[in-house]
Amino acid sequence: STYGQTSFQYKEGLSIARGNHSYRMGAEIRQLRYLQGSCSRGCNGVFIWNDLRTFLLNQPRQLDTYIPGSDNPTRHLNQSIAGFYFQDNWQMTPSFNVNLGMRYEFGTVPDEQNDLESALVHINDPYVTVTEKVKNDPRFSRFPSMPGTVDSLFTNPTLKSFSPRIGLAWSPGGSKRFSIRSGFGIFYEVPNLYNIRNPLQEIPPFAVVGSVLATNAAQAGVTLRMQPGVANDSAVVGLLRGSPVIRGFEYDMKNTTIYRWSTTLQQEVMPGFVVSAGYTGSRGIHLWHQKQANTNRWLGFPNIPANDAFVYPLLGTPQYQGFVNPNFGEMRIIAPDVDSYFHGLAIGAEKRLSRGWQVQAAFNLSKNIDTGSGITSSGDAFSQGQWSIHYRGAKNMFKGPAQFDIRRVLTSNFTYDVPDFGTAGLMKAVVGGWQFSGIVTLRDGAWVSLLNSSTVQLNAIGNTANLRTNLVAGGNINPVVDTRDERNYYDVAMFLPSSCTGVTSRGIVPGQPVCRAGDAEYQPGRFGNVGRNTLSGPGGATLDLSLKKAVNITENHKVEFTAEFFNFLNRTNLSDLNMNLTPFDTNDRPSAALATNGQIVNSGLPRTIQMGLKYTF
Repeated sequence: STYGQTSFQYKEGLSIARGNHSYRMGAEIRQLRYLQGSCSRGCNGVFIWNDLRTFLLNQPRQLDTYIPGSDNPTRHLNQSIAGFYFQDNWQMTPSFNVNLGMRYEFGTVPDEQNDLESALVHINDPYVTVTEKVKNDPRFSRFPSMPGTVDSLFTNPTLKSFSPRIGLAWSPGGSKRFSIRSGFGIFYEVPNLYNIRNPLQEIPPFAVVGSVLATNAAQAGVTLRMQPGVANDSAVVGLLRGSPVIRGFEYDMKNTTIYRWSTTLQQEVMPGFVVSAGYTGSRGIHLWHQKQANTNRWLGFPNIPANDAFVYPLLGTPQYQGFVNPNFGEMRIIAPDVDSYFHGLAIGAEKRLSRGWQVQAAFNLSKNIDTGSGITSSGDAFSQGQWSIHYRGAKNMFKGPAQFDIRRVLTSNFTYDVPDFGTAGLMKAVVGGWQFSGIVTLRDGAWVSLLNSSTVQLNAIGNTANLRTNLVAGGNINPVVDTRDERNYYDVAMFLPSSCTGVTSRGIVPGQPVCRAGDAEYQPGRFGNVGRNTLSGPGGATLDLSLKKAVNITENHKVEFTAEFFNFLNRTNLSDLNMNLTPFDTNDRPSAALATNGQIVNSGLPRTIQMGLKYTF
């Protein structure tokens, strides 16, 4: 995919002081131009196999590819964002200040210059609704669309984005050594290219991708194999057309809203030494998230079962009814359906620069809970993709630690200007001008989920995106064994495939399913009972040092030498990237990577030394 962005910005501000009031007001207008060009599914299609054996036998599990005759045109989009603000800084008394402000910001929905836009107005519509220009364009006439037209990708949720803010600063009794600061504000987020780029890759009728499971092909009498021209085979094309993939937006979009509040206490203990403690909280609603909205129909559809106990009939059984929206296969929909909750305590201490020393330390204790942490399958730079099955109406099944929830972080930094010890001449040039500094960071790890991509579950539920495992009876959802042993980080014996429930009396045998049809524990068609992000990843500890030396040759000429030591102690910081978090293969057997189950196979950077020499004249 290719993306480009050009931004034109206009900004103006005005400040007015009147008595004990200081007024600030201004405006900012941005004109954004986006370029988006992409092809999907590897451009030429993607085959998926269960394992090496099925690959060698040419028995693919799934084929995703473009339907012949469809192509994704390059899009040129425009967007305008305008913001206006007014703030009154009011010094009510010499020791009490109030900040009152209001910001209004809105943005237009990104608009394609040639009206190459469509929308799935209702989740169960059989087709997308297109613009008037697309409806009359012969390039897209071969693909059906809904009656009527649309003029945007989704409705504009930002037109009422009024953001009040209030801040208080108080020094009780006029003290200059103790202060209290508090604030509250409402914030909004205007959708931009990053938010919309993913759906544009596969939104009909501009890019029509089909997805076929081998099991569905077999029911239609078609053997799915990788071979030249398979995507043009009439029987395969018929199957592709029967379950086109769609990416899109929830058309009735809601405004992403975040409420934030904070209170901080600061005390000067002695001249040059300050301590502080503060609490920060936030509540986010209507955050964007990508969901797989088209599962198969469950027993009792369309009613939501009690306690969210969904049961999906197996493929081939009389109860099996196929997708909720039978007109599409996979449906990746960006929707404003995520909530977030943050509470954090920050404690700090600072020794201001004196006698050549400056030291700062900060400790943060926080908890960040949400029901989804990103909007793409892999573009959010997390250790796991964030798109997932949409458990219709069962939002609490996703509630858990955010992917970026790091509970404890301790950081400290120092700077020491080495004195010249009263030397003079050449000795002063050698001894003086040195500066020694460092940063220490200690932190907990982020949270990850144990996943299961079972074929039988795929056939029953319709998708296994972020499908989680089951927990053995009485098991530990966070079974970290040894945070310093990459060979034995977590205990995989605590988990079962999502198709297995209850206690299994059989041991886990490599190459054999943990449970199978006929076993009392075998109950496919259900979601795993392990929650989202229950396994704590490895933390980290680093010490970075820096040594600088400045030599003044003349008044206008200076040489500066720098030596930097990252991870000075060469500590191995284990990483959750590439950690085996899918302990069972697609046939519910202990995965072929059983030797790496529970292990970590990646780490952070080793000790790195960087030196530089700068001449200033």
